[in-house]
Amino acid sequence: MPGELDFLVATSSGCAPDPFHYLLVANQGTTPLAFATGQVSISPGALAPLGPVTSFGTFTFSLSGLADPIRTVRARRGALAGGGHGVWGLAAEGTSPPPSSQTLGVAYPPGFGEGARAEIVVGDGSSRFQRLRVDVPMAEATLSIDVSNMLLPWIRIADPEQLVETTAWAYDGGGAADGAIFQVVYEKPNSAGELVEWVSIAPAGTTHVRFPRLPADLAALTPAVGQLRSSADGYLVESPAVTSYAQFRATAGERMRHGGDLPSDTAPERVSGVSGR
Repeated sequence: MPGELDFLVATSSGCAPDPFHYLLVANQGTTPLAFATGQVSISPGALAPLGPVTSFGTFTFSLSGLADPIRTVRARRGALAGGGHGVWGLAAEGTSPPPSSQTLGVAYPPGFGEGARAEIVVGDGSSRFQRLRVDVPMAEATLSIDVSNMLLPWIRIADPEQLVETTAWAYDGGGAADGAIFQVVYEKPNSAGELVEWVSIAPAGTTHVRFPRLPADLAALTPAVGQLRSSADGYLVESPAVTSYAQFRATAGERMRHGGDLPSDTAPERVSGVSGR
């Protein structure tokens, strides 16, 4: 085994701050054993000395309030680096269905990054999920959460016909959100499988999406009567940083492009989502 290893990282000035953090992890299978960190410039040919090799720590999640309809639980601890972007580690999966309380431990690199963030995702065993992200102190290695207090309404696709023009949404449970994002995808009529995607931004609680009448030069994108959807996705989002529906709309487009997230991995934030037909 060589006593020295070189690693080549390809990046560009548009995808990372200069300098940017790196995290090098040594695994045995899927188990992280040790890590090293440092900073490197994006200048061509820049060299980065490897920091000291350090053992991983264990971050412990103590979760309570795991009740119906929750069937799956996942938790992970990440670091903030390079201007607040999340660097996420491995996730710990809970038993399914979970007991009302559960403790999960995940490996994490102590001291790495500019801050720390925790994520908890629960699902109903089908296509619905809810996610909570919160910032945690760098020195903390435990987090206790009552999941019942984090839940938004569970969103679901409500029209069994799966028709484009009748796409509808329904909600189970209580809680308030800042707004909703809906995505409907269907095949362009008279095309060889070309897909059309509509993204709608709406107030929380919206149950129907009405497609606009398109101008003549875009009429070919209009779904045919009785056409089936290819897919449908919906998100409810709540963040204390959002104080108005207008503010939510200003960031919703970026959220949709990142699967319901903002590129900066905003926290604290709650998301309730569904994906299906």
